[in-house]
Amino acid sequence: MTAPHPEGASIAYLLKRYPRLSETFILHEILELERQGVDLRLYSLLDPAEEIVQADVARVRAPVRYLPAGWRGIVPLLGAHLVLLRRDPRRYVGVVAYTVRRFRGRAALKHFVRAGWLTRALERDGVTHLHAHFAHGPASVAHFIHLLTGQPYSVTAHAKDIYTSPPDLLATKLRAARFVVTCTGYNARYLAGMVGEHAAGRIHRIYHGLDLRLFAPGDDPGRRAFGGEEGLRGPDRGGAPAGRAGL
Repeated sequence: MTAPHPEGASIAYLLKRYPRLSETFILHEILELERQGVDLRLYSLLDPAEEIVQADVARVRAPVRYLPAGWRGIVPLLGAHLVLLRRDPRRYVGVVAYTVRRFRGRAALKHFVRAGWLTRALERDGVTHLHAHFAHGPASVAHFIHLLTGQPYSVTAHAKDIYTSPPDLLATKLRAARFVVTCTGYNARYLAGMVGEHAAGRIHRIYHGLDLRLFAPGDDPGRRAFGGEEGLRGPDRGGAPAGRAGL
């Protein structure tokens, strides 16, 4: 995602869990986009509640908001859907009917409910484009938001999220996306064959990069990569701004 963006535009990243120690590639991508001047907003479906995070999380300027969870989340979730129903009853009912007919299981219902709240959050934050990392839950939420409002979105597909998703539902989500990124040639060919010739041109292979300046002969690469003795921080997220739901 290095294409120029309109002045004043805001791009949202939708993640399943953030921050995660094992997802360095996402953290580096966020930092690079901010370095290039992209105005980011971060949303996470879940709080990973990991005791250790990377020091570089503290360098991220964008605030992260977590979607409502538990019993306390029911009111804001349903309230957002009520707003959408009142705004455009025909479209809303149509999406509900489509969801019941096309999608399967409790997971689809969960993603649809989350999409209502996030739709309202994106509107209030002035987001013009939504990018979902991972082709399962985050991409499903992004797709429902697109159905409810027309909000454009894109997807980064990685590995397990590709091959454990029902192919027909995955193809539906990817065809509706403005573009799709994946990290291997095999994935790109697999997804291009899945979405069909008309959408294959929107599948892009971008390898994960590595900043070689973090490593030098004779150094402890782990210590340099994580910022020295203070490189791994506890559950305060290293000072990264955070805000939970509450629209």
